[in-house]
Amino acid sequence: MKRANILLVDLRKHLDEPHLLKSFEAKWSVQRVQPDPEAVVEMIGAYQPQILFFDYDFPDIPSLLAMKESKVVFPSVPIVMVTEQHSEALAMWAHRARVWDYFFKPVSEDELIDCHETLVRLIPENKENGGSRKVITRSCPIPDDVRFRDKNNESGRSDVNPAIEYVTRMLTQKITQSDAAKCCNMNAWCFSRSFKKNYNMTFQEYVVRRRMQEAMRLLKHPSAAVTDVCFSVGYTDLSYFTRTFRRYIGTSPSVYKNQLNNVRQELNKKEKSYVDHEDLELLLN
Repeated sequence: MKRANILLVDLRKHLDEPHLLKSFEAKWSVQRVQPDPEAVVEMIGAYQPQILFFDYDFPDIPSLLAMKESKVVFPSVPIVMVTEQHSEALAMWAHRARVWDYFFKPVSEDELIDCHETLVRLIPENKENGGSRKVITRSCPIPDDVRFRDKNNESGRSDVNPAIEYVTRMLTQKITQSDAAKCCNMNAWCFSRSFKKNYNMTFQEYVVRRRMQEAMRLLKHPSAAVTDVCFSVGYTDLSYFTRTFRRYIGTSPSVYKNQLNNVRQELNKKEKSYVDHEDLELLLN
């Protein structure tokens, strides 16, 4: 298969982990840049890539607008967006900004390989002579959580799947077991019994665990305030959120965040110790 010129626009806030395409640099033609959002379009023009990968951990408005502007200025270059912070609203925004594909981390190598091979097939054979981009049909499998369910299966997890979707959708708002049961077309007693049987925990326990997982993810953001995280995961009482977090995680949200920041600083120090002066200039340029 022919090789494509790939530009990886690395807009992550912190660089503790290897970048998105690190394992593919040897066999793919990958150029990685870490520009300020204002310089993204200019840098794309300088490299003239055939494929663009935008790598985010916690995207903000300037970095997202940089990607959107890139699509406006270079409409024929397909863009793949990969992000650690994910939401339904962000995925919809990316779709409307006309990205080719959208992934949230962790992303498997198989997914990246499949995406790359598909995009390579899009590249015209004779671009210099005015060749047009190929048109291909993309595979769009139906998501597992919306596949048809067997109405006669009264004991499988599929019966309570709508409740899982309800929790995901309403995580920042008030969640009640009665509403979850209605989503599954069950009465409260049957729903409670079915959920406990299939997930080995009560529905209320599941909701708290999901909120704690989301809180831990949000606290990774260097500028995230504990109060904001509290409200973002559906709590209105900071002291109650703190007690719940400590009970499930073993430490308070503020201590957990400070521990993450300390680890991040140590990793950055170690990484910088291996970068010589010439490498630093290349990164900055």
